[in-house]
Amino acid sequence: MVRTATRIPVAYTGPTPAQILVVLIRDGYACPCGFTVIGTIFDIQHRQRRSQGGTNCYTNMLTGHRECHNRWDSRLHPADADAGYTVKSRRDPARVRVLYVTESGSQEWWWLLPDGTRTTDEPDWVVAA
Repeated sequence: MVRTATRIPVAYTGPTPAQILVVLIRDGYACPCGFTVIGTIFDIQHRQRRSQGGTNCYTNMLTGHRECHNRWDSRLHPADADAGYTVKSRRDPARVRVLYVTESGSQEWWWLLPDGTRTTDEPDWVVAA
């Protein structure tokens, strides 16, 4: 008798297609590095790892090229945390702004909001903390 291993399907716990669309629209179909993700392989980055308490909330997700996503996910570059691309456990991603590079090459700091939008104005609830 030959036994074969039975694979147990793993449940998908990532963002829903609707959430992915909201993040893509919010980020202008671009990576924070400033380049479009249209026609490229891209990922939705969890700024705070789900294994460290991160969720699929809009303040915790970014659009990223595969290369940028892999670098952010490695957590090897302290500048990525400084730019808000990664968030350590015990920090609220909503309270960490994100550095975006614009089409013209300038840099802008944005706050990601729970409704799937973003703003350059620091939210009242961040100031109050």
